[in-house]
Amino acid sequence: MKSHVSITEELLFGRIDEEILQTAVRHHETIDGKGYPKQIDGNSLTKSQRIAAVADIISALSEERSYKKAFPPEKILGILESMKENGKMCGEILELVKAHQGVIFRTAQEANQEAVGVYDTMIREYRKTCGHFPVNRVVTKQ
Repeated sequence: MKSHVSITEELLFGRIDEEILQTAVRHHETIDGKGYPKQIDGNSLTKSQRIAAVADIISALSEERSYKKAFPPEKILGILESMKENGKMCGEILELVKAHQGVIFRTAQEANQEAVGVYDTMIREYRKTCGHFPVNRVVTKQ
């Protein structure tokens, strides 16, 4: 799982702006320096990188996955607050999330619905041409 950051860096290095690349590859770094892949502490993370880290967490928690249901906004905010208290996340960014939570969670939900639609279309097209799909998406209803 953790290798996706290194793979991202390898694929994008020299192909995109360095600032954008570093934002992409640092989205699992934490303020306390215990994130991955390079254990970079908060003093070395830009505001864009801190925002990307929080956005990634919101995206992951608000999406339905094969192993979990989508979390409601209240639970996500509680997890983010706990992460801030444990030195994992930037408090300034969390305050911005709280101030704009309506639009943030609405946008996350819309993006998730769009992604699920694309995924379902891909499965249907694959099954049309191949007759099966090797992995079924587990759907959990809320």
